Amino acid sequence: MKHAISCWEEISATITNGEKLVLLLDYDGTLTPIVDRPENAVLSPDVRELLKTLSENDSILLGVFSGRRLKEIKSIIGLECIYYCGSHGLESEGFESPVAEEALLKVQPTVSEVREKLSPTVSVFDGAFLEDKKYSLVLHYRLVNDAEKQNIRKSFEKVVKPYIGGGFVIKENKMTLEFLPDLEVNKGAAVNALKKHLRNAGVNSFSTVYVGDDETDEDVFRILTDGDVGVAVGRRESLAKYYLEDAEDVCLLLRSIVALFCL
Repeated sequence: MKHAISCWEEISATITNGEKLVLLLDYDGTLTPIVDRPENAVLSPDVRELLKTLSENDSILLGVFSGRRLKEIKSIIGLECIYYCGSHGLESEGFESPVAEEALLKVQPTVSEVREKLSPTVSVFDGAFLEDKKYSLVLHYRLVNDAEKQNIRKSFEKVVKPYIGGGFVIKENKMTLEFLPDLEVNKGAAVNALKKHLRNAGVNSFSTVYVGDDETDEDVFRILTDGDVGVAVGRRESLAKYYLEDAEDVCLLLRSIVALFCL
């Protein structure tokens, strides 16, 4: 993998080939550093201003693709006329979601049922908390004592095990376990849905840049094609061609894109 800032000339030549630049960004761990609790991940004023500048450029189509609920990530970013994807591809705004709303409504009763079973289990462990994302449940255990981390994982898996294989799966990420519907939908499917939407709207010549730190972002890197640029944040083992060290590096990349397109 190559460092994206060090290879900026190479990247800039790629992303200026099309009529538009489609710039898609993860949130947690990408636009903000990884923190102990989701509510502590706050956009810096500099990054917020960069996003605003990018969103106002006619040559750039900006999107934020997050594991958070759609309404939450929209509220955090606060920009109109950009693309949003929430819940790892289950929800979208600005383009048609790859999953039908009816399918999401069907899973809600089971998610609620599992939440009622998980809540007392999770409450036993100091530092753990359960995040209800309406269509999925996320166990956060970063703040749990190291000696208890394996125990809380086992307790979580024991509760949800009867539902696995019956339309639900577990996804593991950075100190989280997520119980969610197995709808064969992910961020990669959402990016493909956005690309289809753009072509149907007459935008046929564009390059896509996708920047993300999450394991779920690998689903995007997997489907990127020639002329697209994938950038993994915080890791050097990825399907992405390029990497950045952290959210500060991401800010530098955004500055470079602003300088290329907006100045």
